[in-house]
Amino acid sequence: MRSLGCVINDIADRHWDGGVPRTADRPLVTGLLSVPQAWLCLLALACVALGVVLATNRLTVLLSIPALMLALIYPYTKRWFGFPQWVLGCAYAMGTILSYAAVLNTVPLHSFWLFGAVVFWMVATDTLYALTDLPYDKQLGIQSFARWLGDWCQAGIALCHIAMFVCLWCWGQSSGANSWFAVIWLSMILDCLYQHWALKQTNRPFQVFKHNAYLALAFIILAVVGLG
Repeated sequence: MRSLGCVINDIADRHWDGGVPRTADRPLVTGLLSVPQAWLCLLALACVALGVVLATNRLTVLLSIPALMLALIYPYTKRWFGFPQWVLGCAYAMGTILSYAAVLNTVPLHSFWLFGAVVFWMVATDTLYALTDLPYDKQLGIQSFARWLGDWCQAGIALCHIAMFVCLWCWGQSSGANSWFAVIWLSMILDCLYQHWALKQTNRPFQVFKHNAYLALAFIILAVVGLG
């Protein structure tokens, strides 16, 4: 599904990517891949995802429909919606709901704390990403949360991080967190504080954005160790 999202994003943005240095060498822009080939790739990825979800249960299959719709419409929201990062956040966070449904055949209320945490994390992360292309987005008319926030962008990212940690804490407390949960949770806070310091000191949002790979690993460790 992650790859499917990348494919549909490149299909949707193929007329714009050539005007942004960071994306000018993408396959559809350079002609290395044709649009029909890209759609075939998307279809193949969708079939693989369908095969996985059909091995679960009816609830998960039903929930996978809005999850797929969010992944497909996200790239097009950048044309008319000022907050496309929130759509992307919901698309990513649907994975948490699908996981609960696949394992428990139900969606417990405390799972929505994790859903919220992932939404806020992805909004903060992709807003950092959008900062990288902000001058080009303004020129091309592409909407983003970074454009909407303007000079308050770092403050908006900080608020998303705060909301993420509140949701994570509530999720942990409602899911039987152990003492390791607090330790890992605090380490994640330190990582985000470093991100904000690095952004302020270097003004290189793309480098800070890439640092979220470590935060993603911390999410996994938090779930495996903090709730074990």
